[in-house]
Amino acid sequence: MSLIGKIGETGTCRPAHTELEKQGFEIAASWMQEAGMNTRIDNFGNLIGRLEGKNPTLPVLMMGSHLDSQPYGGRFDGVAGVLCAIEVVKTLHDNGIAPERPIEVISFADEEGWRFNKGLFGSRGILGKLEEGELQRADKDGITREQALKDFGCDITKFKDSEYQPGSIFCFLELHIEQGPVLDIANKPIGVVSGISGPLWWTVKLKGMAGHTGSVPMPIRKDALMGAAEIIVAVNEIATQIPGAPTVGTVGTIQVFPASRNIIPEEVIFTVDLRDIDLERRNRYEKQLRDRIETHYPKTPTHVFHFRRHQKRSALLCRLDQRNHSSRM
Repeated sequence: MSLIGKIGETGTCRPAHTELEKQGFEIAASWMQEAGMNTRIDNFGNLIGRLEGKNPTLPVLMMGSHLDSQPYGGRFDGVAGVLCAIEVVKTLHDNGIAPERPIEVISFADEEGWRFNKGLFGSRGILGKLEEGELQRADKDGITREQALKDFGCDITKFKDSEYQPGSIFCFLELHIEQGPVLDIANKPIGVVSGISGPLWWTVKLKGMAGHTGSVPMPIRKDALMGAAEIIVAVNEIATQIPGAPTVGTVGTIQVFPASRNIIPEEVIFTVDLRDIDLERRNRYEKQLRDRIETHYPKTPTHVFHFRRHQKRSALLCRLDQRNHSSRM
Protein backbone atom coordinates (compact mmCIF):
# COMPACT_ATOMS: atom_id res chain seq x y z
CA MET A 1 0.00 0.00 0.00
CA SER A 2 2.81 2.44 0.85
CA LEU A 3 4.14 2.17 -2.71
CA ILE A 4 0.97 3.77 -4.13
CA GLY A 5 1.71 7.49 -4.28
CA LYS A 6 5.04 7.01 -2.52
CA ILE A 7 7.09 10.13 -1.74
CA GLY A 8 10.61 9.82 -0.34
CA GLU A 9 11.33 7.00 2.07
CA THR A 10 8.21 7.07 4.22
CA GLY A 11 5.77 9.56 2.70
CA THR A 12 2.69 9.04 0.53
CA CYS A 13 0.37 11.23 -1.54
CA ARG A 14 -3.03 9.71 -2.35
CA PRO A 15 -5.54 12.53 -2.92
CA ALA A 16 -9.21 11.72 -2.47
CA HIS A 17 -11.28 10.61 -5.48
CA THR A 18 -8.22 10.13 -7.69
CA GLU A 19 -6.68 7.28 -9.64
CA LEU A 20 -4.10 6.82 -6.89
CA GLU A 21 -6.80 6.35 -4.25
CA LYS A 22 -8.61 3.95 -6.56
CA GLN A 23 -5.41 1.89 -6.86
CA GLY A 24 -5.30 1.78 -3.06
CA PHE A 25 -8.95 0.71 -3.01
CA GLU A 26 -8.31 -2.06 -5.52
CA ILE A 27 -5.56 -3.68 -3.48
CA ALA A 28 -7.46 -3.21 -0.19
CA ALA A 29 -10.60 -4.70 -1.79
CA SER A 30 -8.62 -7.75 -2.89
CA TRP A 31 -7.49 -8.30 0.71
CA MET A 32 -11.08 -7.83 1.92
CA GLN A 33 -12.27 -10.46 -0.52
CA GLU A 34 -9.54 -12.88 0.64
CA ALA A 35 -10.94 -12.37 4.15
CA GLY A 36 -14.40 -13.45 3.01
CA MET A 37 -15.95 -10.03 2.54
CA ASN A 38 -18.10 -8.71 -0.27
CA THR A 39 -16.88 -5.31 -1.42
CA ARG A 40 -18.35 -2.19 -2.94
CA ILE A 41 -17.64 1.51 -3.43
CA ASP A 42 -20.65 3.59 -2.44
CA ASN A 43 -21.77 6.88 -3.98
CA PHE A 44 -19.73 8.97 -1.54
CA GLY A 45 -16.56 7.18 -2.65
CA ASN A 46 -16.23 4.99 0.47
CA LEU A 47 -14.74 1.52 0.06
CA ILE A 48 -16.78 -0.97 2.11
CA GLY A 49 -16.19 -4.67 2.78
CA ARG A 50 -18.93 -6.69 4.49
CA LEU A 51 -18.77 -10.01 6.32
CA GLU A 52 -22.23 -11.36 7.01
CA GLY A 53 -23.13 -12.41 10.55
CA LYS A 54 -25.35 -15.13 11.92
CA ASN A 55 -28.07 -12.53 12.25
CA PRO A 56 -27.77 -10.22 9.21
CA THR A 57 -30.58 -7.97 10.47
CA LEU A 58 -28.57 -6.79 13.49
CA PRO A 59 -26.87 -3.36 13.33
CA VAL A 60 -23.37 -3.67 11.87
CA LEU A 61 -20.09 -3.53 13.74
CA MET A 62 -18.09 -1.05 11.65
CA MET A 63 -14.29 -0.76 11.67
CA GLY A 64 -11.78 1.10 9.54
CA SER A 65 -10.24 4.47 8.79
CA HIS A 66 -9.10 6.02 5.49
CA LEU A 67 -6.65 5.46 2.62
CA ASP A 68 -6.46 9.02 1.26
CA SER A 69 -3.53 11.07 2.51
CA GLN A 70 -2.21 14.56 2.95
CA PRO A 71 0.10 15.80 0.16
CA TYR A 72 3.00 14.41 2.23
CA GLY A 73 1.24 11.99 4.53
CA GLY A 74 2.73 9.23 6.64
CA ARG A 75 2.44 5.71 5.26
CA PHE A 76 0.62 4.46 8.40
CA ASP A 77 -1.83 7.36 8.81
CA GLY A 78 -5.30 5.93 8.15
CA VAL A 79 -3.84 2.88 6.46
CA ALA A 80 -3.14 1.12 9.76
CA GLY A 81 -6.79 1.43 10.74
CA VAL A 82 -8.05 -0.07 7.47
CA LEU A 83 -5.52 -2.90 7.22
CA CYS A 84 -5.79 -3.90 10.88
CA ALA A 85 -9.57 -4.06 10.53
CA ILE A 86 -9.15 -6.33 7.49
CA GLU A 87 -6.75 -8.50 9.50
CA VAL A 88 -9.35 -8.87 12.29
CA VAL A 89 -11.94 -10.14 9.81
CA LYS A 90 -9.40 -12.39 8.11
CA THR A 91 -8.53 -13.97 11.45
CA LEU A 92 -12.20 -14.72 12.06
CA HIS A 93 -12.59 -16.08 8.53
CA ASP A 94 -9.46 -18.26 8.64
CA ASN A 95 -10.57 -19.79 11.94
CA GLY A 96 -14.12 -20.44 10.79
CA ILE A 97 -15.62 -18.03 13.31
CA ALA A 98 -18.94 -16.50 12.26
CA PRO A 99 -19.78 -13.25 14.08
CA GLU A 100 -23.21 -12.78 15.55
CA ARG A 101 -23.76 -9.49 13.69
CA PRO A 102 -22.45 -8.29 10.29
CA ILE A 103 -19.02 -6.65 10.27
CA GLU A 104 -18.16 -3.91 7.81
CA VAL A 105 -14.66 -2.60 7.16
CA ILE A 106 -14.67 0.87 5.64
CA SER A 107 -12.16 3.24 4.11
CA PHE A 108 -13.81 6.63 4.35
CA ALA A 109 -13.60 8.96 1.36
CA ASP A 110 -11.70 12.22 1.76
CA GLU A 111 -11.18 11.98 5.50
CA GLU A 112 -8.18 14.32 5.32
CA GLY A 113 -9.87 17.19 3.49
CA TRP A 114 -6.81 18.80 1.89
CA ARG A 115 -7.92 18.49 -1.74
CA PHE A 116 -11.24 20.35 -1.33
CA ASN A 117 -10.52 22.13 1.98
CA LYS A 118 -13.18 20.21 3.86
CA GLY A 119 -12.73 16.73 5.25
CA LEU A 120 -14.72 13.81 6.68
CA PHE A 121 -16.73 13.71 3.46
CA GLY A 122 -17.45 9.98 3.36
CA SER A 123 -18.13 9.61 7.08
CA ARG A 124 -20.47 12.60 7.12
CA GLY A 125 -22.06 11.41 3.91
CA ILE A 126 -23.22 8.04 5.22
CA LEU A 127 -24.86 9.85 8.14
CA GLY A 128 -26.66 12.35 5.92
CA LYS A 129 -24.66 15.29 7.24
CA LEU A 130 -23.22 16.87 4.10
CA GLU A 131 -23.58 20.64 3.82
CA GLU A 132 -24.86 22.85 1.05
CA GLY A 133 -22.29 23.68 -1.62
CA GLU A 134 -19.88 20.85 -0.87
CA LEU A 135 -20.04 19.41 -4.37
CA GLN A 136 -19.08 22.80 -5.84
CA ARG A 137 -15.82 23.01 -3.89
CA ALA A 138 -12.87 22.94 -6.29
CA ASP A 139 -9.30 21.73 -5.90
CA LYS A 140 -6.19 23.65 -6.96
CA ASP A 141 -6.69 22.51 -10.56
CA GLY A 142 -10.28 23.74 -10.68
CA ILE A 143 -11.83 20.27 -10.53
CA THR A 144 -15.00 20.28 -8.43
CA ARG A 145 -15.83 17.51 -5.99
CA GLU A 146 -18.90 16.78 -8.11
CA GLN A 147 -16.73 16.10 -11.15
CA ALA A 148 -14.17 14.15 -9.11
CA LEU A 149 -16.90 11.87 -7.74
CA LYS A 150 -18.31 11.28 -11.22
CA ASP A 151 -14.84 10.47 -12.56
CA PHE A 152 -14.44 8.06 -9.62
CA GLY A 153 -17.57 6.20 -10.70
CA CYS A 154 -20.00 7.55 -8.09
CA ASP A 155 -23.58 8.61 -8.77
CA ILE A 156 -24.20 11.89 -6.94
CA THR A 157 -27.96 11.60 -7.57
CA LYS A 158 -28.09 8.50 -5.36
CA PHE A 159 -26.50 9.71 -2.14
CA LYS A 160 -29.61 8.62 -0.22
CA ASP A 161 -29.01 5.03 -1.32
CA SER A 162 -25.62 5.10 0.43
CA GLU A 163 -26.78 6.61 3.72
CA TYR A 164 -27.07 4.46 6.85
CA GLN A 165 -30.34 4.71 8.72
CA PRO A 166 -30.28 5.73 12.40
CA GLY A 167 -29.60 2.67 14.55
CA SER A 168 -28.16 0.60 11.71
CA ILE A 169 -24.56 0.96 13.00
CA PHE A 170 -23.94 -0.83 16.31
CA CYS A 171 -20.60 0.87 16.94
CA PHE A 172 -17.48 2.08 15.13
CA LEU A 173 -13.94 1.03 16.07
CA GLU A 174 -10.79 2.61 14.67
CA LEU A 175 -7.14 1.88 15.32
CA HIS A 176 -5.04 4.97 14.60
CA ILE A 177 -1.37 5.86 14.81
CA GLU A 178 -0.06 8.95 16.57
CA GLN A 179 1.02 11.49 13.95
CA GLY A 180 3.34 13.37 16.30
CA PRO A 181 6.56 12.78 18.24
CA VAL A 182 5.17 12.72 21.81
CA LEU A 183 5.32 8.95 22.38
CA ASP A 184 8.71 8.72 20.70
CA ILE A 185 10.15 11.48 22.88
CA ALA A 186 8.65 9.86 25.98
CA ASN A 187 9.96 6.46 24.85
CA LYS A 188 6.49 4.95 25.25
CA PRO A 189 5.07 2.31 22.86
CA ILE A 190 1.40 3.20 23.34
CA GLY A 191 -0.81 5.88 24.87
CA VAL A 192 -4.42 6.21 25.97
CA VAL A 193 -6.32 8.85 24.02
CA SER A 194 -7.72 11.52 26.33
CA GLY A 195 -9.22 13.72 23.65
CA ILE A 196 -9.43 14.45 19.93
CA SER A 197 -8.85 18.07 19.00
CA GLY A 198 -11.53 19.95 17.11
CA PRO A 199 -9.98 21.73 14.10
CA LEU A 200 -10.89 25.20 12.91
CA TRP A 201 -9.85 26.06 9.33
CA TRP A 202 -9.62 29.56 7.87
CA THR A 203 -8.51 30.96 4.56
CA VAL A 204 -7.38 34.59 4.93
CA LYS A 205 -6.94 37.02 2.04
CA LEU A 206 -5.07 40.30 2.49
CA LYS A 207 -5.15 43.01 -0.16
CA GLY A 208 -2.53 45.75 -0.27
CA MET A 209 -1.13 47.87 -3.10
CA ALA A 210 1.54 46.78 -5.55
CA GLY A 211 4.42 49.02 -6.44
CA HIS A 212 8.04 48.96 -7.56
CA THR A 213 10.38 48.00 -4.74
CA GLY A 214 12.86 50.70 -5.74
CA SER A 215 10.55 53.66 -5.97
CA VAL A 216 7.86 53.37 -3.27
CA PRO A 217 9.10 54.73 0.11
CA MET A 218 8.76 52.41 3.10
CA PRO A 219 6.47 54.67 5.20
CA ILE A 220 3.69 54.75 2.57
CA ARG A 221 3.74 51.13 1.45
CA LYS A 222 0.71 48.86 1.67
CA ASP A 223 2.59 45.54 1.71
CA ALA A 224 0.17 42.63 1.98
CA LEU A 225 2.95 40.20 2.85
CA MET A 226 4.05 42.29 5.83
CA GLY A 227 0.50 42.11 7.12
CA ALA A 228 0.46 38.35 6.62
CA ALA A 229 3.76 37.98 8.47
CA GLU A 230 2.35 39.83 11.49
CA ILE A 231 -0.74 37.62 11.53
CA ILE A 232 1.33 34.44 11.22
CA VAL A 233 3.38 35.48 14.24
CA ALA A 234 0.12 36.27 16.06
CA VAL A 235 -1.17 32.73 15.39
CA ASN A 236 1.88 31.34 17.19
CA GLU A 237 1.67 33.82 20.05
CA ILE A 238 -2.02 33.17 20.65
CA ALA A 239 -1.69 29.37 20.49
CA THR A 240 1.21 29.32 22.98
CA GLN A 241 -0.06 31.84 25.53
CA ILE A 242 -0.82 29.11 28.10
CA PRO A 243 2.31 26.96 28.66
CA GLY A 244 1.56 23.25 28.47
CA ALA A 245 -1.90 23.64 26.92
CA PRO A 246 -2.61 21.33 23.96
CA THR A 247 -3.62 24.23 21.69
CA VAL A 248 -1.86 24.23 18.30
CA GLY A 249 -1.96 26.81 15.53
CA THR A 250 -0.47 26.49 12.07
CA VAL A 251 -0.20 28.48 8.85
CA GLY A 252 0.50 25.74 6.31
CA THR A 253 0.04 27.41 2.92
CA ILE A 254 0.68 30.89 1.56
CA GLN A 255 0.24 32.39 -1.90
CA VAL A 256 1.71 35.76 -2.88
CA PHE A 257 0.68 37.91 -5.87
CA PRO A 258 2.31 38.97 -8.13
CA ALA A 259 5.23 36.95 -6.68
CA SER A 260 8.01 39.07 -8.15
CA ARG A 261 11.19 39.97 -6.31
CA ASN A 262 10.96 43.63 -7.35
CA ILE A 263 7.22 44.19 -6.83
CA ILE A 264 5.63 44.92 -3.45
CA PRO A 265 3.14 42.13 -2.73
CA GLU A 266 -0.40 43.22 -3.55
CA GLU A 267 -2.32 40.17 -2.39
CA VAL A 268 -1.60 37.30 0.00
CA ILE A 269 -3.80 34.26 0.65
CA PHE A 270 -2.93 31.90 3.48
CA THR A 271 -4.55 29.21 5.61
CA VAL A 272 -4.93 28.96 9.39
CA ASP A 273 -5.42 25.68 11.27
CA LEU A 274 -6.31 26.14 14.95
CA ARG A 275 -7.00 23.11 17.17
CA ASP A 276 -7.75 22.39 20.80
CA ILE A 277 -9.59 19.80 22.88
CA ASP A 278 -11.01 22.72 24.90
CA LEU A 279 -13.61 24.26 22.58
CA GLU A 280 -14.19 27.30 24.79
CA ARG A 281 -10.49 28.13 24.66
CA ARG A 282 -10.28 27.50 20.92
CA ASN A 283 -13.26 29.77 20.27
CA ARG A 284 -11.74 32.42 22.52
CA TYR A 285 -8.47 32.21 20.61
CA GLU A 286 -10.31 32.47 17.30
CA LYS A 287 -11.84 35.75 18.47
CA GLN A 288 -8.43 36.97 19.67
CA LEU A 289 -6.95 36.29 16.26
CA ARG A 290 -9.83 38.01 14.49
CA ASP A 291 -9.48 41.02 16.79
CA ARG A 292 -5.73 41.11 16.18
CA ILE A 293 -6.26 41.16 12.43
CA GLU A 294 -8.89 43.91 12.61
CA THR A 295 -6.67 45.99 14.90
CA HIS A 296 -3.43 45.69 12.97
CA TYR A 297 -4.86 45.42 9.47
CA PRO A 298 -7.53 48.16 9.22
CA LYS A 299 -9.71 48.17 6.13
CA THR A 300 -9.01 51.03 3.72
CA PRO A 301 -9.61 51.31 -0.04
CA THR A 302 -6.12 49.92 -0.65
CA HIS A 303 -5.62 47.74 2.40
CA VAL A 304 -8.39 45.21 3.05
CA PHE A 305 -8.82 41.70 4.39
CA HIS A 306 -11.44 39.01 4.51
CA PHE A 307 -11.49 35.42 5.63
CA ARG A 308 -13.50 32.29 4.96
CA ARG A 309 -14.12 29.64 7.60
CA HIS A 310 -14.02 26.22 5.92
CA GLN A 311 -14.85 24.07 8.90
CA LYS A 312 -15.27 24.29 12.64
CA ARG A 313 -15.53 20.87 14.21
CA SER A 314 -16.14 19.92 17.82
CA ALA A 315 -13.53 18.27 20.00
CA LEU A 316 -14.13 14.87 21.55
CA LEU A 317 -13.14 14.10 25.13
CA CYS A 318 -12.53 10.42 25.85
CA ARG A 319 -13.34 8.96 29.26
CA LEU A 320 -12.92 5.41 30.43
CA ASP A 321 -15.58 4.07 32.78
CA GLN A 322 -13.38 1.95 35.05
CA ARG A 323 -16.26 -0.02 36.58
CA ASN A 324 -17.86 -0.96 33.28
CA HIS A 325 -14.49 -1.70 31.75
CA SER A 326 -13.53 -4.02 34.61
CA SER A 327 -16.83 -5.88 34.48
CA ARG A 328 -16.31 -6.68 30.81
CA MET A 329 -12.81 -8.09 31.18
